[in-house]
Amino acid sequence: MKSTFAGRQSELARLEALMQQGAGLVEVTGEPGAGKSRLLEELSGRASGRNWTVVSGRAAEFDDDVPFGIFATALAPALAHLVHPDAAASAPAQRQGPTHLDAAQRALLGAAFSPAGVADPASDAGIDRYELYRAVRAALDVLAADGGLMFTVDDLHWADAGSIDLLDYLVRNPPANPVLFAVALRHRQATGRIWEVLERAEASFPLGPLTREEADELFEPDVVEPVRHQVYAASGGNPFYLETLIRAGGTRTGEIGPLLDLSMTDGALRPVVEAVSGELAALSPGALRVGRAAAVAGDRFDPEVVSAVASIPVDEALAGLDELAARDLVRPEALARTFRFRHPLVRNAVYHQSGSGWRRVAHERAVRHLEKCGAQPALRAHHLERAAKPGDHAAVATLTEAARTAALTVPVLAAHWFGVAADLLPAADGRRQELILARARALGASGRFADSRDLLLTLLAGVAPDAPLHAEAARFCATMERLLGRHEESVALLHACLQRLSDQDGQSAKALKFELAIGSAQAGRLLEALEWIGQVLGEGSDRPAADLETAGALGLLAVGNTYGGDFEQARSCIEQAMAILDGVPDSDLAQHLYVVEIAWAEIGLHRHGDARRHFGRGVASARRTGQYHLLAPLLYGLCTAENWLGDLTAARQHAEAGIEVARALSERTQYSAVLGALAEIAFLQGRLDEAEHLARQTLEALPQERQLWSGHADATLARVQLATGDPQGAIDRVLEAGDGPDLSAYALGMRPYGYDLLAMAELALGRVDAAWGWAERAAAVAPVFGADVIHRLIRARILTATGECQQAAGEARRVAEVYRAAGMRLAEGDARHVLGAALAADGKRALAQEELRRAKELFAAAGARLMHAKVVAEQRRIGAGKSRPRGGLRHDVLTERETEVAHLVAAGYSNAQIGAQLGLSVRTVETYLSKVFTKLNVGSRSGLAHRLNSGRAGKLPQE
Repeated sequence: MKSTFAGRQSELARLEALMQQGAGLVEVTGEPGAGKSRLLEELSGRASGRNWTVVSGRAAEFDDDVPFGIFATALAPALAHLVHPDAAASAPAQRQGPTHLDAAQRALLGAAFSPAGVADPASDAGIDRYELYRAVRAALDVLAADGGLMFTVDDLHWADAGSIDLLDYLVRNPPANPVLFAVALRHRQATGRIWEVLERAEASFPLGPLTREEADELFEPDVVEPVRHQVYAASGGNPFYLETLIRAGGTRTGEIGPLLDLSMTDGALRPVVEAVSGELAALSPGALRVGRAAAVAGDRFDPEVVSAVASIPVDEALAGLDELAARDLVRPEALARTFRFRHPLVRNAVYHQSGSGWRRVAHERAVRHLEKCGAQPALRAHHLERAAKPGDHAAVATLTEAARTAALTVPVLAAHWFGVAADLLPAADGRRQELILARARALGASGRFADSRDLLLTLLAGVAPDAPLHAEAARFCATMERLLGRHEESVALLHACLQRLSDQDGQSAKALKFELAIGSAQAGRLLEALEWIGQVLGEGSDRPAADLETAGALGLLAVGNTYGGDFEQARSCIEQAMAILDGVPDSDLAQHLYVVEIAWAEIGLHRHGDARRHFGRGVASARRTGQYHLLAPLLYGLCTAENWLGDLTAARQHAEAGIEVARALSERTQYSAVLGALAEIAFLQGRLDEAEHLARQTLEALPQERQLWSGHADATLARVQLATGDPQGAIDRVLEAGDGPDLSAYALGMRPYGYDLLAMAELALGRVDAAWGWAERAAAVAPVFGADVIHRLIRARILTATGECQQAAGEARRVAEVYRAAGMRLAEGDARHVLGAALAADGKRALAQEELRRAKELFAAAGARLMHAKVVAEQRRIGAGKSRPRGGLRHDVLTERETEVAHLVAAGYSNAQIGAQLGLSVRTVETYLSKVFTKLNVGSRSGLAHRLNSGRAGKLPQE
């Protein structure tokens, strides 16, 4: 048979054109044997010709329980280079991505992927899957340094869950350097998760049958026409079927051999299976045994493992592999001493051609060989699943260890292995119940909340109510119900479990009561929540027990006291709670991570440093123990604390990580929370277009039931409108989202900030009386910790606008000191900006510049570019109001207002932003700008900026 790449030229040309564009995801689809693999090989060759790095991974039908299998095999040849400290020393200067991997990334990749190219997360129990994702992205950037990277994935439909999630992350968060992912799959066998990834594909290439003319390229010239016609008709134009039928040998004699019964109608694959059987029939008995052992060993195999599985000496295994390679059933790989079958269908046929009993024994031999080699449990588990017998306690131990390791990176695989281990034990064995609970936890961590809940309900029905495992399972089941939005069902379940306990005052009962307090609060039954809190704390007891349930109850009580206006009692509760929490070891905290969320009480009391510490500890524990169902809310809390403390870079990182987790778990509620937080951060960083886009995405993602953060996205959109010169639009949006002037649709703690935004918008419109109205409403919002401070700030803004500058400065100074003491950099900077404006209006320019300098430093340290730009504009306005400085703009040429407009244009502000800053309409700004262009004889904004900065009209006043 001729070795030819038949057909597919148009598809290849289009793929090359996409490669020139530099990045993205493309899919190649088709039935088995349609030529997907061959097209990827040809594309890889073209990429190599363009000096691109090429890595290739392939999923295998029987290996979908090998974590990150695609990436392990693809990165194996380059792994030594990637983890070497000097790997990128020769990287070209024009690259966009990182120049090398840092030590932490090298260690993470080395721990996650073994040198043999098989995923091995067991070597480091502390691996966090999202940190691993980022390390892989950095590794791809290093590989893409020399022009680009072609990453091909064959048979994606068989990929393990970890590989699919990692591919999804890389497509959503692509490396900086050009990377093209080209994946091949069969649509009919693709899972829903794969379809989610493919939604982001740049292009799809469905491969149909070859035409008769294209098929002729595969035949030797002397094959007669009747035979060509018969073979083509039998193959249906499928390239692999064609090749297999030709290999069967009938074409050499001018007729189809008797082995191929072309009248069979049992399915499209039957002729191919028969043809492969014909190839196997021509093998010697030794080579056939080697082929069967290789099919058991895996998609990629070496002579030693084949020798062990076949139970023959290595020399015989090598001889058998030589015979298989000579007949092109297997092919040696370019690197290392490994082989692969020429096509997955060949391996499939060989695997099933051997008897099931022989296969089971072969898998047992594979387990023994891997144990002797010191292979990690994850590798042995793959074969144990197919070989272990009921009651095999050693197999249960290995499967359990593999599952616990996978829980950190691929929890859905961990759930599978926990289930396999449980099925090996009799129903009466207590370890079986523990494994089922572990499986339910892993399902929950993978986002399969309903499956976890259903499994736990079945488990609860068979466990004695007084058994400690019963309360533990009930608590986790209640958590799953809450994550499904079924708060009433969560409370009812806990009630029923509590009533069945014989000891209503024991530790199990206390744990259930604490969960009932959480569930009742989230269901809106606040009085019931307080009753359960009282029972947890032991009503009438002066010294409640120092355990995590007590800490959680005190924290919930602190939240209630904060919203009830009893701030002293709230402080007392939170201090008691955190004293307990800080004294608990991480191993105990990991069992009660929900307790960490009482740090929201610290945020409510402006103790953001403590909240950051506690949320950070919770995030680290959730990652370390694989409790990803709790990670998104903890990251949201950490992001919020960092935002208040003025570290927008850290806040963005935590928000982006929370979005990744919530998206992976399809957790819509938490996804909307962290997405809204990211929108606010983008606004503060001056990324107005991004802020608007993210805020609108947040509104689309919000669940129907109102959340505490439901108004955040609308507030961000309103702030964008105000910043871009649409104060009336900002007012309309806030009032619509807040359901009227009372802002009753906003959470109580948000209302003062909403009134501050409304007052600023009214001042931009020159409506001072209306601004006072909003200030009065802010004063009436009670009880909210810090509402009085916001009211003072609103007053300072209005008093500055009305010329009552000394009073305004006094109010702003007091606000700035409050925020300084709390470490709230952004809020302090805002107050000092207002203070500087009040001092400037009072003629105290030196003091004003000092306060503005401090505000600018605070905003610069926080990365708040928008607020920083406003302060810079204020400084320039004050500088422009002085007598003409040497080298400054001549005021007999430009008026003061024209000077302000000129400086803002030079700073990069749009007309809408200038209008918002100066309280002017866009049309008025355009009029001033036209006059500036005329007076300075420039014709564009860039020309004006150049004129101001080149010295022709004078340098900008020193900031």
